Amino acid sequence: VLVNKSQNKTPYELFNGRTPAIGFLKAFGYHVMILNALDNLGKFEAKGDGGYFIGYLMSSKAFRLFNKRTRRVEENLHVEFLENKGIEQGIKDAANQEVKKDESSLRYIVS
Repeated sequence: VLVNKSQNKTPYELFNGRTPAIGFLKAFGYHVMILNALDNLGKFEAKGDGGYFIGYLMSSKAFRLFNKRTRRVEENLHVEFLENKGIEQGIKDAANQEVKKDESSLRYIVS
């Protein structure tokens, strides 16, 4: 974001006279549940697919999402953000944190 040095405001604030509303923005990599309205679903099949939030579309109000079941990037408006899951870390990072946690719990006996 470009900030005007003399007035310490963004171009949006200078043009509109107010700060932009950013409360609706979500972080990239957020867990989402995508409503599956395209496939012909049976009575006992899941109505939603799990996925990750990738970004926003500039041409419409839809979200860009990675569908874990189909392994494709898709655009969908019917999305539920799973607030309790947060952002998933990489497997390597999670494994390193587990090793550090285990090392910190070890107690060495010096004789």
